[in-house]
Amino acid sequence: MGSATSIVVLLLVFSVPGSNGVATTQKIDFKSRQDCESFRDQVVHAWDGSFDKQRNSTKPTAWGLCVEKPL
Repeated sequence: MGSATSIVVLLLVFSVPGSNGVATTQKIDFKSRQDCESFRDQVVHAWDGSFDKQRNSTKPTAWGLCVEKPL
């Protein structure tokens, strides 16, 4: 669990369909593992690689990993 001597970092990777393996990454800091995992689950669910009818294209796929980092 996160404590005063550490933070929890969420590393997100977004893979765009048809990009030949190119991915975009993002790092976000959280105070607790629970907050990190909750946010990660929401992002991964929203960016699931499914077809977006409104945009007529396939969404990127996201993966996320929460890790504790000492301050």
